[in-house]
Amino acid sequence: VRCDAGTWSNVSASTCTKCVEGRYSNTGASSCTMCDAGKHSAAGATACDTCYGGTWSSIESRNCSTCPGGTFSQAGSGSCTTCDSGSYAVAGSSACTKCDAGKYSNDTLNGNCRDCKAGTYSTIGSAACFVCEAGKKSDAGASACETCAGGTFSLAESANCTTCEGGTAATSGQEA
Repeated sequence: VRCDAGTWSNVSASTCTKCVEGRYSNTGASSCTMCDAGKHSAAGATACDTCYGGTWSSIESRNCSTCPGGTFSQAGSGSCTTCDSGSYAVAGSSACTKCDAGKYSNDTLNGNCRDCKAGTYSTIGSAACFVCEAGKKSDAGASACETCAGGTFSLAESANCTTCEGGTAATSGQEA
């Protein structure tokens, strides 16, 4: 018997059997073919469908699974790839996004970036925050440190500049 696409039959059989999920067949097939990793099919399929970006599948899959936060995949992937430090991805992403300046990410599976604390700063795509040197300060989430004004000072990693006491002086950006 000659079977339609999506079904198969042994040479000696008189009926056709529908291909199971994760397999497909062409017209006249004597067996069903497994879908490759990154593809999937329903029962009775005539071809495998490609998984969208942000999803993946192993061989012989009936559906695609969503990549978790902190990972991504391109269309047709057999696995998800972990984002590099300094970037993030929400669940189902087809690419990672670099952290904005003033934020960092060193835990790529967390799926987000965190603000740098006051007295530190970061540039775009940072895996860590950098300490503001003495004579400079920053607010939380800063992309750069600000120089203390004349008559004020700060220690390293400061959130504020402190006014000099009477009888003392500091030039702009001076440490204590």
